Amino acid sequence: MKLARLALVLLLAALASCARCGAQAVSDAGPSVPDAGRARVKRSVDLRTALIVAFPEYRGAFITGGRASLTRRYAALSDEAFTRAVEGNRFAPGADGGLVRGPLHLERLAPSTLVLWLPVDLATVDKVMQAPLAISSMEMGLYLPRGLPVEEERFVLELRYRAQPPSRAGFLTRQVAELLQGNGQWVAGALPDGWEPRPDDGGYGQVPERFEVTLTERGSGARLTISRESADVHLTYELLTDAAAP
Repeated sequence: MKLARLALVLLLAALASCARCGAQAVSDAGPSVPDAGRARVKRSVDLRTALIVAFPEYRGAFITGGRASLTRRYAALSDEAFTRAVEGNRFAPGADGGLVRGPLHLERLAPSTLVLWLPVDLATVDKVMQAPLAISSMEMGLYLPRGLPVEEERFVLELRYRAQPPSRAGFLTRQVAELLQGNGQWVAGALPDGWEPRPDDGGYGQVPERFEVTLTERGSGARLTISRESADVHLTYELLTDAAAP
């Protein structure tokens, strides 16, 4: 439990960040026990890296909601194993009826599926971008039951923001798409009608008032979905952190 406590101390102190900008393959990204004979693919990403990917420029944007979560589906999860994890990690009932420890929330979505999440607001983003350390998906997994077969684990960062004037939302969404594609590691899916080509004299070109586009990172399979409704933007970054190899 010492590692989990250290991770929480770092989170409460700063909720901070990474020196790498991409999902990382790891030799052991957590405590899952794979089925005999089945290879596993494990990856880890920290909160700062995910924010840099999804939200590299936030001037002129007002965050209206957000959270980072790690969802783990077990092959089986007994009530006893769940209770041991809750008590061992010192979760307590929260005001909303869920389980909380500091900024962390723990929910049992189904008998064998748990989600650990923390809210992400503008203050969180500021702290994460400025602090030297980060909480990662691997560290978040320390708060979930360990030593049990895992079927799938997924990290998700969701952010909603409003930009004014609405043209700012258009610029910010086009900017993140262009920045990701520019490094050669991300590929965009089908572009919506009204997505103008980049002009020869520089700049990004215009985007539709309403659209959705998904970009995928080569290698890791991480996905960033950008949805725009005029001034309102919804960003969803997701990475499969533990799953059976294809």
